[in-house]
Amino acid sequence: MKRLNFKRSIIVFALLSFMSVGLMANPIHSNTTRNPVLEFCTGTWCPWCPCGHRVIHEDLQPFFPNAIFLAYHGGDLFDGYPGSDILSRLGFSAYPTGVVGRSSGIVSYYEDGWYNAMVDQLTIPATVAIDLVQRSYNPVTREFYAVIDFTALETLSGDFNYSVILVEDSLIASQNSNNTCTPVPGVTFFPEYVHDHVVRKMINGSLGEQ
Repeated sequence: MKRLNFKRSIIVFALLSFMSVGLMANPIHSNTTRNPVLEFCTGTWCPWCPCGHRVIHEDLQPFFPNAIFLAYHGGDLFDGYPGSDILSRLGFSAYPTGVVGRSSGIVSYYEDGWYNAMVDQLTIPATVAIDLVQRSYNPVTREFYAVIDFTALETLSGDFNYSVILVEDSLIASQNSNNTCTPVPGVTFFPEYVHDHVVRKMINGSLGEQ
């Protein structure tokens, strides 16, 4: 059992590295069904990145309601967060691309790449249950406290790390686009674009901890 105490959290995830299981802080639930986890790179400078955002909102979220999306920004004002070396650790170079469940390899959003990789994850049973057994939030100090239990559902071999990641939605910042990805026909720059799933801090580092 790990006890976690930190500030500024909007959404908290516990992710077992190399295993596609996850937990969102609200609501409390036992996570014994494998939830697809899409970790992807994006940037406000990237004209193709709104295509990836659109795929998530229109093609993935409606079909994978328990999925977890983690947007790792690179080269923009959201970059430089603690743990941002995850971009190089996962091998991202082309934007936007993603990794599903830390097992798909780098996959493009194009031609249903992300969708198909997430479907493949659904056929793999969860091997670990993650339970948020206690939580509290102080709106004045913005301090979130949680007790999280990890339970193996089968005999596991090897070493496993877990990651706790601070994510924020509805952040406003400018975004480049192009004639293919633009949310508004003919407009390729958005000064008040809404960014979701933005990773602001990998609380226990890009490698997580055991």
